[in-house]
Amino acid sequence: MVTNCYADVATFIRGAMGIETASLLGGNSTLATAVAAGATSLTVADGTSFAAGACWILDGAASEMVMISTIAGATLTLSAGTPTVAAHGVGASIATSGTQGALAEVLVRASAWVEGYCGQGRPGNASDPGLFALSRTEHHRLPGTRAALGVGGELAVWPLHFPVQSVASLALDWGQGQTWTLDATKIIFTSSARSFDLPPPLPVLTTTGVLVAPGGLPRAWSDIALSRAGPVWVNLTYQGGLVAGAMPWDFTQAVCWVAAHLLGYRENPTGAAQRQLGKKTLVSRLRGDMGDESTLLADAKGVLEAYRNRHW
Repeated sequence: MVTNCYADVATFIRGAMGIETASLLGGNSTLATAVAAGATSLTVADGTSFAAGACWILDGAASEMVMISTIAGATLTLSAGTPTVAAHGVGASIATSGTQGALAEVLVRASAWVEGYCGQGRPGNASDPGLFALSRTEHHRLPGTRAALGVGGELAVWPLHFPVQSVASLALDWGQGQTWTLDATKIIFTSSARSFDLPPPLPVLTTTGVLVAPGGLPRAWSDIALSRAGPVWVNLTYQGGLVAGAMPWDFTQAVCWVAAHLLGYRENPTGAAQRQLGKKTLVSRLRGDMGDESTLLADAKGVLEAYRNRHW
């Protein structure tokens, strides 16, 4: 199954998280050659310590787990009937589990936790919870929580995924095949790129004294039966989310913090605020903190507020 992963093994280790990782890694390398979907073997830069069994390819939106059957030097042969589901490029992180767990799987789980917390996509996150920038098509009721007409006549839209990178098409739909395509090149993005505005049409007075609209737009929203009372639907196709290969540092750090929080259960499996182990005292939460989360998780949540969706 293909899944999303927002931080790979090398990113976590470079972050100097202060966490022992040797027992969480068997083989740890990168792909030496690109592979297509359906590949039955993989060539890695260093085949040392790889063993038969589960293996994780951490490759952004194309991350997946495969099963290794045999290893010959730097060539990993996958188990029969379990080829790669996605294509992968050179340099993708690939790792197997160690004696005490699998760091790669923890990073996948941390990524899933971050998706659930950010809540982008439709409520419940069942269909498309991913935070990577992809082409998406949505339909929102106007007026509603995702589309509205401002007092100045501007059309405001809040897509389910952000930051919005670009809008390919924008149209109004009254149902029964009645639509009006709007000029997406006139869109104005807000500073946070969570939403965008489309200014109202401004009619132009011709030399004959007739009001016309440039670019095929209506002279006014009222010309196409659009008002703040509605109802009408906004259809849009857009690119929304974080760009793979240009992930914000704070977001990647938050994913690593969540992974470190999950790994903290190795020493504190009950999640207790304080635990005594002989002469060693483990304090998971600051004194006086009435919450039930670790400092790592609190730090991650603070950063992720900027990427968190709100469903009204």
